[in-house]
Amino acid sequence: MVYDTAHRLGAYLELEPEYVCLHAGVRVGATAISFKPSTKWIEPTSLPKPFQKLFAGEVGDCLCICKDALHAMANK
Repeated sequence: MVYDTAHRLGAYLELEPEYVCLHAGVRVGATAISFKPSTKWIEPTSLPKPFQKLFAGEVGDCLCICKDALHAMANK
């Protein structure tokens, strides 16, 4: 709830997040690309190059939406 509230308030104020907050599904996707499950947030510069082209909010969405596909690719 805290993340969702902060995200919506930031959108209202036209502020883009600087870091990718790892919560629920985002954390699952992040572990597929080698981040530790205990990680709380990620700096965009520490991500693989294709992700660095995205805004932090977009990275979070991508990691969450694609978590199953990322894990499948990581397990090959």
